[in-house]
Amino acid sequence: MSTNPSRWRLAPANRDEAAELARECAIPMLTAYLCVSRGLVTPDEVQAFVCANPELTADPFTLPDMEAAVVRLTAALDSGEQIAVFGDYDTDGVCAAALLTRYLEARGGFVTARLPDRKREGYGITPGAVEELHAGGVTLIVTADNGISAYEAAEKAREFGVDLIITDHHSPGEEMPHAIAIVNAKRLDCTAPYRDYCGTGTAFLLACALEGGSHRLQPNAADEDNPGNAFDDTVTDMLLEEFGDLLALSTIGDVVPLTGENRALVRRGLAVLNNSPCPGLAALIEAAGLSGHTISAHDVAFRLSPRINAAGRMGSADVALKLLLADDEDEALALAQKLCQANTERQETEKQILNEALSSLSPKNKYDPVLLLSGKDWHEGIIGIAAAKAAERYGRPAFVLSISDGKAKGSARSFEGFHIHKALTSCADLLQYYGGHAMAGGLTMASENIEALRTRLNEYAAEQDMPYPTLTVDARLTPAAIKPDLLDAIAMAAPFGCGNEEPLFALTGLTLKSIMPMGEGRHLRLSLEKAGTAGNAFTAALFFTKPSAFAFAPGDTVDIAVTLSENYYRGERKLSVVIKGIRPASVRQDWLMQALRRYNEFRRGNTQVLQNADIPDRDFCGKVYKALRKNPNGWDDIAALCVHIGDDGTHALAVRFTLDILCEAGLLEDAGDGSCRFPHIDGKRDLNATSTMQTLVNIEA
Repeated sequence: MSTNPSRWRLAPANRDEAAELARECAIPMLTAYLCVSRGLVTPDEVQAFVCANPELTADPFTLPDMEAAVVRLTAALDSGEQIAVFGDYDTDGVCAAALLTRYLEARGGFVTARLPDRKREGYGITPGAVEELHAGGVTLIVTADNGISAYEAAEKAREFGVDLIITDHHSPGEEMPHAIAIVNAKRLDCTAPYRDYCGTGTAFLLACALEGGSHRLQPNAADEDNPGNAFDDTVTDMLLEEFGDLLALSTIGDVVPLTGENRALVRRGLAVLNNSPCPGLAALIEAAGLSGHTISAHDVAFRLSPRINAAGRMGSADVALKLLLADDEDEALALAQKLCQANTERQETEKQILNEALSSLSPKNKYDPVLLLSGKDWHEGIIGIAAAKAAERYGRPAFVLSISDGKAKGSARSFEGFHIHKALTSCADLLQYYGGHAMAGGLTMASENIEALRTRLNEYAAEQDMPYPTLTVDARLTPAAIKPDLLDAIAMAAPFGCGNEEPLFALTGLTLKSIMPMGEGRHLRLSLEKAGTAGNAFTAALFFTKPSAFAFAPGDTVDIAVTLSENYYRGERKLSVVIKGIRPASVRQDWLMQALRRYNEFRRGNTQVLQNADIPDRDFCGKVYKALRKNPNGWDDIAALCVHIGDDGTHALAVRFTLDILCEAGLLEDAGDGSCRFPHIDGKRDLNATSTMQTLVNIEA
């Protein structure tokens, strides 16, 4: 658990509106409250949101160029042409390629499925790939989850007389590549009512159009049963039974909004994934240890999608594609086990890169508003994950660059309030390539410009109102309200993901009763109860926090932000409480975060940010030292240290300076496991002789 504090924010929701919706829609009050907090205020909106089997109303022919794509593909199928489906190496690209390949082959097509090699070819279709496919007799290429920026590949296809159909969901530039059809809901001329599909969702709409759209290509044909020439929704339902598992996996895995049509696709796709998955995904579910378990969106996001992604990150995404195309159960299980092994290797490589990246921070740069971490030959498939972990740990935007042969390739991650793509645009003259959106991005540049990029990014940050990390809480609960019947109310708002985040609930003013390690000491189980009451104790899990890294002690009063989920024990339904955030109940978080930000500014040379309360004296340092002697765990958690010396956060910056002073004096050192240790010393140490104390005293003078 990161010790970086977050600002807790209660999602806006009108309780009276929620009560009215609960009555009108006959749903639990909590469900109605979650709907209102997500901006759903009419009964029709709420009924559509909570529907267990939502209808899919999208007409695929509202997407640009869909008719042209159907005409060309139908001709290719009828004449027996060799068709290539060109996907991508991530979960969405693999699923999109698998869906189109399986559908076109079921229609009798001669299909070659091809994915790019991440290291050798990079993202998307390339001129070299077009040349290779042309040499193999391909006359029609259909891209899946890529192609909207493949200008050179499109020109190569035209040169060879190979027709190109692009299906993609990424935003197009001012100009688009030359192609027979470009099916992309993000096109500016798109009039479709819903436009946030992932690549596989776009591919699915193409399959629907091919399957049920023949009447649309004959506008003069009479149809008494369909006088408005509307798209036949039964086609969508039929293909959902076949491909719903791929749609759930890709839509969740690509982190597109789970709203509107995407929500319906995922909700119904999860039913397919649980009841009748394709052989490949059935094998992956077994290999991931999820057999006999109801697969949720959370399982897809954190257990299944990472394994599909691992193939492209660590080696070849072809293994993942073969899995999704497999018919033989034994072959599928062997491939699934390979993906699990690749995912384990990915996790180990991720830890190594993250450790190297964090250790690469120089004393000069570790306090920058924007972190830039670079190293030689880091795995390009992992640096995005490392950037996300660094941003989470430090509460600041993070860029991670891998240097090889004079070139640096990087990934960036941020949080709401700092726009990655705008930051990169401000440095465009230093970059050979960049792309992305508000929260993430990628770049390529000459390695000689890294320091200039660091300077420019932080100059850009200095002009922004830099945000604090935020934890959005949906509602407050009391321990007495934590009962299994809450799960049914929460489930009505599922599936959860981007655009419909899993609900967070705050429980405040709790007394920490006990701390128990679990999972071989990698996690904690906490026993808590409402302060001042008895008989309402409950347990909550805190994952990926060792006892040595947990700063609180029995008797402390804390607030927690939790998720609630279902668990079964000996056949009995239980409610699991998982902690996502914990803070002292008595410390003002706004003071704390402002203090830590001022600390970073001070370390960058701005001494004007200090106040008298920020400068510790010897007695204050002694008080902090005694608190650490009593509880050395989670020693750098400033909020907990404030509690343990009886401070409400007013002197948070003085606490932070004291840690520096004690370390410089040799009285304290990092034990490397989240705790601190106290070296044996002979005689007294002069705290005033430390560099930090001398600097502070000189400022005060």
